Amino acid sequence: MFLDIACEAVARGSCLELDYKSGTVIVEAHCVGIDRKHHPIVSGWEHRSPSDWRRGKWSFLRLDECRDVSISGYFSEAPRPGWVRSDKRFEAIFCEV
Repeated sequence: MFLDIACEAVARGSCLELDYKSGTVIVEAHCVGIDRKHHPIVSGWEHRSPSDWRRGKWSFLRLDECRDVSISGYFSEAPRPGWVRSDKRFEAIFCEV
């Protein structure tokens, strides 16, 4: 279900809000799929986070570690400079910008 929400955010051009035990992360999803270890993954630009150290950087985030995933009220600026399609870290890609 979280994969569907992530792909809907990509299609709408919206950011995702990922709720982890450690806090909330806002990310501009660029690629959604399954990694080589079979985890549901979002690759994207972390737009806003409670932790400054990860703000404004590329992130590879596991959806199966989220308590909740939703489409945020923020618009995505994807694709960001440096984005490369068909990331080789994915076993399967369901959607990408």
